[in-house]
Amino acid sequence: MAERQQEGMETMVSAIKELALAIAELKKPGAATPSASTPPSADGKKKARKTFKERHEERKKMFDEATVCKHCNSKHPWVKEDKCWELEKNAGDRPSDWKSKKTSA
Repeated sequence: MAERQQEGMETMVSAIKELALAIAELKKPGAATPSASTPPSADGKKKARKTFKERHEERKKMFDEATVCKHCNSKHPWVKEDKCWELEKNAGDRPSDWKSKKTSA
């Protein structure tokens, strides 16, 4: 049993040494670092990031197409209707300065 434990420890030490060498290789100046921000597409090319205007138009379209909430009579396309703050079950999610639209209107 002690032999198996010793073998396991040696295997682990060698794996850690290999990992340390790989990290040192990545830290060298001029080493190619993998980009985590934009993964390559199926054809191997990186996808171009959308411009601010494109992202803004997508959000605007999403808001314009959203339905009006039956609890607060306003649109919140990024929050489901059952998470509306007007519902008592969601009272814990409300910000401290929140005011009801039903009583203040």
